[in-house]
Amino acid sequence: MKEEDSGCESWGNDQKQQKQEDVEEGDELDSFRPLLSHLRLEKLPQLAISLKTALLEADASNPLTCTVSPQPLTGAYNILYRVGFSDGAVWVFKVPCNGYLPEWSEASERMLQSEANTMNFIRKHTTIPVPEVYAFDSRLDNVINAPYIAMEFIDGINMGRKWYGRADGDEQLSGEQLEERRVKWLKAVAEFLFQLGKFKFDKCGVLNFKDNGDGPISIGPLDMEVETKLQECSVGLVPPKFCEIGPFLDTKSYLLRLLDLHPFDGPTMNLRRILRQFINWIPESIANAQLGPNGSRFVLCHPDFGLQNIMISNDDDCRILGIIDWDGVATSPLCLGNERYPHWLTRDWDPLMYQYDHENPEKSKWENSPEDLQRYREIYATYMQRLVGCEREAFTSFSHIYESLEIAAGNMYALGGIVCLLCQKCIEVSRQEGLKEEDDILLYHVLEAFSEDSPVPMGVVDRLREGFLMLCGRSA
Repeated sequence: MKEEDSGCESWGNDQKQQKQEDVEEGDELDSFRPLLSHLRLEKLPQLAISLKTALLEADASNPLTCTVSPQPLTGAYNILYRVGFSDGAVWVFKVPCNGYLPEWSEASERMLQSEANTMNFIRKHTTIPVPEVYAFDSRLDNVINAPYIAMEFIDGINMGRKWYGRADGDEQLSGEQLEERRVKWLKAVAEFLFQLGKFKFDKCGVLNFKDNGDGPISIGPLDMEVETKLQECSVGLVPPKFCEIGPFLDTKSYLLRLLDLHPFDGPTMNLRRILRQFINWIPESIANAQLGPNGSRFVLCHPDFGLQNIMISNDDDCRILGIIDWDGVATSPLCLGNERYPHWLTRDWDPLMYQYDHENPEKSKWENSPEDLQRYREIYATYMQRLVGCEREAFTSFSHIYESLEIAAGNMYALGGIVCLLCQKCIEVSRQEGLKEEDDILLYHVLEAFSEDSPVPMGVVDRLREGFLMLCGRSA
C-alpha cells in the first residue's frame, strides 16, 4: 500500500489491536457475571435428571444420578455446562448470556425456540450431524431460573485443531497427507451444506414453529446484536444489546438494514458511504436470484460455519462427528446461503481476522497462505458445482465478495479493513493494460473522494463500479 493509503490501514489496525487488548484483559467469564448471579446452578442436576428420566421413561427403582462438570465452556453469547449421567450418557446445557431480566425479551425467547426446533428439523430431514436436542425452555421461571437448550454432547475436537496439521502439538504429517485430509473434509462439508438447499423460503429471517415443534410455519424477524460506538466497545463491560430486524424480501434490503443498525460516524463515514455503494452495485441477477417453481430467494444457512464449529474424531480417521453452534440459524439470501464458502476459506478477505505473516510465513502456524486459500476455494467450488449439477451455476465462486459486504455491514471493527481491501481490489482488476500503478488512482484518492457530503467524482465512481462488477464475475 502506498504511503498516502496508510490512514485506512492504521485505523483498521488500531481497531484490531483494541479488540485484542479487550479480550486479553477480560476474564472469559466476565460477560457472564450478571447471568451467573441469577442462574441457580445448584439446581441443574435436578433439572437434568428430571428431563432424562421423562425422556427415557426410566424405572424409578433404578434412579439416575449425574455430575455437572465444574469448568463450563464459554462462547461469545452462551455458557455451556456438561452433565454426565450414571448410565454413561453426556448432555450439554447451553444457557444464553442474556438469560435474565431485564435483558431477556420476547424476541430472545423466539430465537431460542427457533434454534432448538430448527436443529431438530435439520436433523430429521438431512444427514447433517446436528446434535440432538433433548429439551429446551425459553422461559426464566424454571428450576434453574434461566432459559436453556439441553442437547447431545459431541465427544471430539474442533476441526481447527487438525486443519493446520497439529493436535496438541504432537502430530506430524507430510504435506501430501495433510492435503489429502483437507480435501476429504472439504468434500464432506460441501455434501453436508448442500442438503440445506432443499429448504427454500420466500423471506430472510428465523423459522417459526408450532408449540409442539411442528413446522416451520412462518418466517420471523432476526434478533441482531447492536454495537455501541467504537470507543465504548469493550468485552465483558456490558451485556450485548439486541434489536429485531426484518424479515426481508431481498438481499440488498437485508444488507443495508444491517449497515444502518450500527453507529458509524466521524472517520468511518466515508467507509460507510463506499460500502453502501458496493451493496447497491450487487448485480440484480445475484441479489434477486430465485430457485424452484415458486421463485424462492432464501435458504437455510449455518450462522457461523467456521473450523471451531465442526467436531471431528481425535484419531487417524478424523471423521466429522458433529456441526455445532446453530445459535442464530436463519434463512439467508442465495448468494450468502448454503453454497457459500466455509468461513475459514475466506479469511484473507477480512483483514481484521487474517493474521498471515507474508514476510515470515513460517510464523503463520494457524493460517493458510493466500495462495492456499485460493486453491481450497477452487476445490470447494468444484465439489459444490458437482452437487448442484449442470442446470445452473452454483453460488459459491463469488460468495466471498458478498460475505465480505455482510461482515463489514454488521461489524464496525471489520468495516475499515474490508472496505479498503475491496477498493484496492477494484482498482487493481479494472486497471487498463499498460497503465502504471503510480499513474493510476490510489486508494487514498477513493477515500478522499467519499469523505465529504459533496458529490463523488464520476470518474472514481465509474472506476469502482467497473472493478466491483468484475470482482463479482460480471461486466460493467
